[in-house]
Amino acid sequence: MDNTKAIITILEDKNGNQQLFDVVAKLSADAKRDTNAAELAHLVAQAFDYLEYVGVPPKHERLFTGENLSGDPITIANVVKELNHAPPLLELRANRRGYGAFRALFFYEDINDKHHIYFTKAIIKKENNPPEFNQIVNESLKMLEGFLND
Repeated sequence: MDNTKAIITILEDKNGNQQLFDVVAKLSADAKRDTNAAELAHLVAQAFDYLEYVGVPPKHERLFTGENLSGDPITIANVVKELNHAPPLLELRANRRGYGAFRALFFYEDINDKHHIYFTKAIIKKENNPPEFNQIVNESLKMLEGFLND
């Protein structure tokens, strides 16, 4: 029996790339030589598992408790957050001081009590509001439009 509440899909952009995989691959490569990157990669993996297991939680239930590489508990407040300036996009979030803030953009639809989550783009932010973030938001909105028109 499948206990998951979500089906996760990584969408391709207009060039056929699944850019989220590129961001995760770089994080994974960095994790081999940087403990902060390793901790973030560990949190990101748990955040994806969480999302697959619970789906997109209601706002009042977005407190995620995972563990660091040492097995100690760690909490992420607002592991999922709406992009109020770009609805209906949301972001999956995990941060690690010393490395950066992982953000993966997505939208979803509820079909037969299961969330179908579609990831579009991702970034690891090294600063607040970098122009690259606005770029992936705009690209994600175009991917959403293409998805809806298919």
